Amino acid sequence: MPGISNFWYDRLGRLVVSRNAKQQAGNNYSYTLYDDLGRIKEVGS
Repeated sequence: MPGISNFWYDRLGRLVVSRNAKQQAGNNYSYTLYDDLGRIKEVGS
């Protein structure tokens, strides 16, 4: 599905939230959580 994708980053430049055209239709987001060492600890939507 063509369309706009949005990306949000934290102050360290890490991707924390994204949203593609398909997710926008359902008002959904994808997220990434990081631990204190900067490692990915959880990814979901």
